[in-house]
Amino acid sequence: MNRSAIIRGLAAGIAAACMVALAGIGSLLSVALFYAATLPLFIVGLGWGLHASIASIVSGALTTFMMVGPTGGAMFVVAFAIPSGWLCYLALLYRPDEGDENAAANYLNWYPVGRIVGWIAAIAAGLTLLGIFVFGGSPEGFSDFIRDSLGPMLMTMDEAGNPQPASAAEIDRLVEMMVSLIPVMLVASWMTVTSINLYGGAKIAFLSGRLLRPWPDLHQIELPVRFAIIPISAFLISFLNGWIGLAATVVLTAAIGAYVIQGLSILHDVT
Repeated sequence: MNRSAIIRGLAAGIAAACMVALAGIGSLLSVALFYAATLPLFIVGLGWGLHASIASIVSGALTTFMMVGPTGGAMFVVAFAIPSGWLCYLALLYRPDEGDENAAANYLNWYPVGRIVGWIAAIAAGLTLLGIFVFGGSPEGFSDFIRDSLGPMLMTMDEAGNPQPASAAEIDRLVEMMVSLIPVMLVASWMTVTSINLYGGAKIAFLSGRLLRPWPDLHQIELPVRFAIIPISAFLISFLNGWIGLAATVVLTAAIGAYVIQGLSILHDVT
């Protein structure tokens, strides 16, 4: 076990935890640091390996627990630490080339970037559904949570231009819209931020000569062929009510996000 890697992992976890804790300040800089919280986790995970990644998860979790309490610590572990560690583990997976016996000793097949994108989509969908369950317990409970959270803050203007509390009908319309938009926004934002931080962490590790795998060809990201079944099935199921329809909508959003990433890579290659 590399002691230097462990130390760097511990430091990265503490840095990530501090970036998450600073979100409570509410400034623009603190928000930016919050969104970049997984960047140090990706740097050590891709540059120093599995042991450093595990050390960053442990130190980050303990630091967040001490700084913001059990709820914030649990959020850090579930939404930041474990996903980043898993993605680093996948990125560093490889196997010898089985197509050519002469090249098997020298050529390695690394875990495809397209599959990593698929995992990012899957994790985003899972975390979104977990959040809805934690805060609402069901789609109806999630609606009640949004209504209780936003209802007292909603104001409208009367004919004289004076603010007044929104009516029940207006609140119901907004809650219905937010119930549809929030899961989509959560999936899209998590996928975007995680993809950017993963790329940034890999690029920093590569430029510093520490990246533990060859730099992949990001111009031709290919999702597995069977992945196409997911958005088609999710679209058909999303018309159902309750948990099933909501889960299908979340999965459909994540699948579309994965194809957007693939499309951007192809567009970049063409242009």
